[in-house]
Amino acid sequence: MRAGVAAVLLASLLACDGGSSNPVAPSALGEPAGGVGGRAAVAAVSSASPAAGVPSAGGVGEDAFLANGPGPFPAAGVPSAGGVDGRLSSVADPGLPQGDVGFKAMGPALQSPADEATVDTLSVQLEIGEVRADFEAFSVDLRIQVWAQPYRSGAVPRYEHVVRQVQAGVRHTVPDDVLADETSYLWRAQAVFDGENGRWSEVRAFGIVLPKIGVPNLRTPTDGMRIATLRPTLTVSSPPVTGNVGDVFIQFQVARNRNFTGADRSLRAPRPDTGDTSLKIETELAPATRYYWRARGVSARVTGGWSAVRSFSTSAVKFVPPTPVTPAEGKTIDGLRPTFRVNNPTVTGVDDTVFIELQIARNRGFSSVEATIREAARSRGNTDLRPSRDLNSGTRYYWRARGVAGSRTSGWSVVRSFMTRGSGGGSPGGGVGSSPNAPFGPGGNPPNMLHVVQAVARQNPGALRNSCQSHGGNWRFMELVVEALRARNGRWGYNCKRGNCNDVSHDVVDFYRGSGTTAAQAQGSTDVAIIDIIAGHCGSNPQPAWIDQTRATAEARSIGRWKYPR
Repeated sequence: MRAGVAAVLLASLLACDGGSSNPVAPSALGEPAGGVGGRAAVAAVSSASPAAGVPSAGGVGEDAFLANGPGPFPAAGVPSAGGVDGRLSSVADPGLPQGDVGFKAMGPALQSPADEATVDTLSVQLEIGEVRADFEAFSVDLRIQVWAQPYRSGAVPRYEHVVRQVQAGVRHTVPDDVLADETSYLWRAQAVFDGENGRWSEVRAFGIVLPKIGVPNLRTPTDGMRIATLRPTLTVSSPPVTGNVGDVFIQFQVARNRNFTGADRSLRAPRPDTGDTSLKIETELAPATRYYWRARGVSARVTGGWSAVRSFSTSAVKFVPPTPVTPAEGKTIDGLRPTFRVNNPTVTGVDDTVFIELQIARNRGFSSVEATIREAARSRGNTDLRPSRDLNSGTRYYWRARGVAGSRTSGWSVVRSFMTRGSGGGSPGGGVGSSPNAPFGPGGNPPNMLHVVQAVARQNPGALRNSCQSHGGNWRFMELVVEALRARNGRWGYNCKRGNCNDVSHDVVDFYRGSGTTAAQAQGSTDVAIIDIIAGHCGSNPQPAWIDQTRATAEARSIGRWKYPR
């Protein structure tokens, strides 16, 4: 890692032993007297020693730091192995000044960081092994130096610190405001005893590369773009990372101002190993609004810088109602389950699935809706809808439709009307169309008309089986019977349960017994005979019947009420 921590290998520096070039042999180093081992704990930490040959910055203990100033080393700038200022010698000596050696001690053993290591923190921990000397019972100070690489003549250490009274190895952490990112350094250590310097250790190199997350580039929406959705997808180029940053997420911010005060959205998406990062905004933005957005990379260890700011505008929401196509206005249809066709609504700025909601009623004001149908709008431009049960025969209906998307609805379409054909037939029970003006016959109590109900049941067995509306049936059998009875006497009509005409009986008819002679005069009257026409109505085998419930209703202190049409 020489010339940038990765380019050159370092060798141990040579130091003289009282003029001798031979280092102290390990066998000559005995244990200190008094039983004090060479691996005792670090006793204290204080400021730099004046005998170090380099002035400190006045700090104390772990904070000692030489920021600048000349280095009064003897023979400063002269490499011990022939180095040239700012360059390495043939034996990879960086040429750091050596100073005098005043006592016999081997250079300390550097342990960590390893030579040419790359570290990812500014608080670099330097680990040094024990110091050995050739005399007994000693305790030494330990000087540590860190130099910027490459070394140039006259330079001073970037950092120097003296650890006091070291009898074993030491770990020392350089303060985090001393060294710099993406920079290479040399470091070494020496023992100091009684004002005399021992030999320097070997010189090692390390480099600092802090973990980093780059800045993403915003891709879409492009700056100033108008988008047709209120739930846009934001896409950025995934930022590069350096070092061990951990799992990276992209943080997106969306706001209505460029300063991002009161941001509308702050969302995160995981960064993939390759390719772009995209995030769909699931909650709708406001329509017809300008938004600003930006992104950055984040992890548990590192927060990257924000990208440039871009803007986009949402479109106004447009939801035009569907157009009724068929049945056409005023048309008479043959079936009782017609197919309704509408042209789909026009939609802008809505992401939810669009449905068609269709209503069918017997009056133009839709005060009482007979059926509601809902289907997803088809992509081909129009949508067909069909009721799940039969409509009444011989009846005029009104219908309309609207679009529904999530919580949004279009307005209702124009209203159209159509007519279902009567069931026809002249035989008893054959049924006729709606007959509001059927002539009234004699009043009083009605005759038994079971044969009419039976005739309708024989001709329409499916209608009888499907007459239980609480189990999904419909009105068809009741309406056929009522119309067959009215063909004989206009006094027949529907029964309002317990007098409530918002709740019409599904299996009971009324006969108006009063003095009136028109449907208008009979409407709402409680002077009625009450007849149950279906036995076992919602059971497995319903049958035509004629059961007079007039007395039972009165005894239950309830009433029937006449109504026609239903």
